[in-house]
Amino acid sequence: MRREREFKTLIDADKYAQILCRSPAEKSYTQTNYYFDTAGAELLAGGVSLRVREKGGAYEMTFKTGNMKVGSVHSRFEYDAPISEKDFRQFLAEGVPLSFFTLPRTDAAPGPNIRYVGKVQTLRSVIGLSDGSFIELDKNEYAGAVDYELEYEYDAPDEPPAFAAFLADNGVAPGVSESKYARLRAKQGNYNSQCTMHNYKDNAFPNAECRISDKFI
Repeated sequence: MRREREFKTLIDADKYAQILCRSPAEKSYTQTNYYFDTAGAELLAGGVSLRVREKGGAYEMTFKTGNMKVGSVHSRFEYDAPISEKDFRQFLAEGVPLSFFTLPRTDAAPGPNIRYVGKVQTLRSVIGLSDGSFIELDKNEYAGAVDYELEYEYDAPDEPPAFAAFLADNGVAPGVSESKYARLRAKQGNYNSQCTMHNYKDNAFPNAECRISDKFI
């Protein structure tokens, strides 16, 4: 388990191309996020996301909760576990079993209908900064839509100077960016950000200590 602090902002196609022209990527790769939730997006409404990421033939399940968002900065707990392709295919077909989780609050535990609801395919370009950290520049495709996003993870309480300089040099103004999963559900037409994307102070897992069951790690 770790506490993730991440800057996220959407950019347009021209800005995406401009950044890659000025700062060529050190590496690029494709990854696909497969998301699981109830039909009514109850996990999302509680500030929770559950996904399997496929990258290079490997599969990793991630459970994110305790999300707090201020502008472009998301801060949340993240629990990761590698899974087999067999388990992944089973989850796609049958949903994710409750035995996958160890949760401290039964009233907040995912119910039996946690099913596959959609995917986001991402071309990710990684750009190095002067302090050794990395920008992630994403082209995302989902539900017939294409968008572009800049992400940056950091541990310091304040925005690192090298990252702030990168934003200024490239004319990127911080904006409010929903998660990839929230944008997917909005595009599918079964998620209203005005109703459910609150400030997360009252989400379903405010002080979560839940984790993915040891038997899957």
